[in-house]
Amino acid sequence: MTLYSTYYFNSSQALADALDAKSNKIFFYDGAVLENAPSNCINVPISNFFDYFLKTIHPQIFQLNFDGTEFSQDTKEQIAQSVSQTIDAIKKQKMEILNTLLNSEITLSNINVMIFVFLQFCRDSEDLNKDIVLKLLKITNFLKENSVLIDAINVQLSNTLLHYLQKDKSILHIHLYYCARYTQDSTSLEIIEEDYFKVLTKHKVILELINNFTLIKTIFPQSRFKEYIQKISTQLFSDDFFELDILEQKKQIFKLYYLSVLNYNRCREYKEIYHVLYSIYTKALEKEQDELVFYLYTPLLMSWDEDSPSQDELKLFNEQVEKPLESFIKNKLIKKYNIKKNKKKINKNEKIKVAFLIDRVIPYSIYNVYYELLKSLSENPSSNYEFTIYNLNFIESGSLNETVDELKKLGLKYVDLHKEYVGDEYPFYEIIDKVIQVRNRLIEDNTDILIGLNSRPEYNFLFTTRTAPKQIYWSHGNNEYDIDAIDKKITHGSLNNREDFERFSIENEENNYNPEIDMEEVKQIRKEYPRDSFILGTIGRLIKIDDYEYLQSVASIMKKNPQTVYLACGSGEKENIKKKVEKLGIADRFFFTGYIDADVYNYVIDLWLEPFKISSGESLNEYMHKNRPYIALWSDWSEKDKLEESYSFDKYVWPYSVENYIDVADELINDKKLVKFVLEKRKPINEKILNSVDRTFLDVISD
Repeated sequence: MTLYSTYYFNSSQALADALDAKSNKIFFYDGAVLENAPSNCINVPISNFFDYFLKTIHPQIFQLNFDGTEFSQDTKEQIAQSVSQTIDAIKKQKMEILNTLLNSEITLSNINVMIFVFLQFCRDSEDLNKDIVLKLLKITNFLKENSVLIDAINVQLSNTLLHYLQKDKSILHIHLYYCARYTQDSTSLEIIEEDYFKVLTKHKVILELINNFTLIKTIFPQSRFKEYIQKISTQLFSDDFFELDILEQKKQIFKLYYLSVLNYNRCREYKEIYHVLYSIYTKALEKEQDELVFYLYTPLLMSWDEDSPSQDELKLFNEQVEKPLESFIKNKLIKKYNIKKNKKKINKNEKIKVAFLIDRVIPYSIYNVYYELLKSLSENPSSNYEFTIYNLNFIESGSLNETVDELKKLGLKYVDLHKEYVGDEYPFYEIIDKVIQVRNRLIEDNTDILIGLNSRPEYNFLFTTRTAPKQIYWSHGNNEYDIDAIDKKITHGSLNNREDFERFSIENEENNYNPEIDMEEVKQIRKEYPRDSFILGTIGRLIKIDDYEYLQSVASIMKKNPQTVYLACGSGEKENIKKKVEKLGIADRFFFTGYIDADVYNYVIDLWLEPFKISSGESLNEYMHKNRPYIALWSDWSEKDKLEESYSFDKYVWPYSVENYIDVADELINDKKLVKFVLEKRKPINEKILNSVDRTFLDVISD
């Protein structure tokens, strides 16, 4: 946003042009001071040129004016060359100062100098510099956190900058505008942030938002995530939201949910997104905006799932989201899109065609289980069944090419439904159009058995419109997903006495749980922690251990046993946990490892301390398969149970109270013989629990 000024060698001409000027240009002049000159006509003797323009708030010289002078052409050229060299020297020195400050820590003593140098640079440059805007945002944060008197010259510079700054021009301009406004008036933060979001949410280039989100997150770090969601939602979903076309509606939802997923750690505050979008969802159902309903589904599910919901919470989601969607499909969409009933019957005299409908192919726990099953089916082909993998490949999260290639090598038929019926990677494709074509494809392929999940609206649509004669829901943890058109529910996981599910085992399951491990790597990792440490810990999303009662128990165990350390292995928001463990006095022995190789760390951890409220699920199963010691709170023991002989060692796995949990952990930490005893006793029982079903996948689908 470069501003221009002119330097005159004839003061009378400078005065005349300044008086006649209709813009806010500055007119500098050499010679004696003119009395009664306007504020835009400034005396700067040529002898003082360097010092003045090194420090002034005013913009640099853009051109020289020799009108009214008797200088020869040679003299003019010499003067111009000298001035040009001086300006270059000023620019060079300013850049040296700027780079020094850019790499300096913000302090009370240098903050006003920083503001002046950075704001002036932004005003005088053709293009904004992201590093400088980012530094200004950090300075703004410092101003918020500390009592700082902003120099009047910086307030004046901010006013000048705001006058020329096009606040909706680019992401950098939006954030520079935010900084300049706060420098100008730090008492109006609420208004400034409201205006900031008004402009930010109207920014149309989503890729620019993605690439520059670090600027947004500097203002709203993880600690302000809930506030960020509340403030941005107010602007994204104003009263005119339902008057927007569907593309703009999708973009607004994308800005709220997908930008958050890309940039913020998973945390309980993600439920704020659910609450915002759920109100949109219910209105979209009322207004019969089917494409909007389908687009909202995944953000609703994922924001609800971010805090590892219990089965009761999953049941609530089924009631609030899934069943209304089912009813909407039955009562509105079948008629609207003239969906014909599939009257196909299974012919058992021919090969039965089984369709595995996968939401996406990426290396995560659900895929790992799928892969082991499909590998087993490919290695042991059935004369009665033909299997096809249909990948929905929803592009919002997408599939990973390397993982897809791994899956294809199994030799089973593979169909990428997104490539078939959408083709490109445009994130705002028509979901309804795609799912109708997917349904037609499955019917055309004579699908007999459709096996689906619960992670996309397409599953509900395909089940509810009766796409196949036999429709099976395969649970990977959500046992409460329930719509009318599901004929059978199956799972490879724990049933917890659920009679409405059938469980099967996977042939390669044990090999998957127990890959070969380099124990030397385990030793090297253990060396990273104090010598002779006894290592406590868990593996999984950090939100599972973000519970004060659990951490208080961990602290009690660790204080009794000063040789212990705790490894919190996994990804997620850790600031809340840090605050709790600092308060509990164990922060110096409590380590966050980030993402790790679970198979290796299962041997690094000496004792798994299972969280109280949210189960570790598959992570604990992996640990159990390796016959490693763990304890999990089990408050349902009856007094009769406690008298049983088996309880003498069961209590060392499933303590019955928090106090008992702490005592048992203390015993296991200090008695190696006891650990060995418990593991020997528990090994066959663990194996029975984990492999309690000898029914195969083909057994459960053939009934």
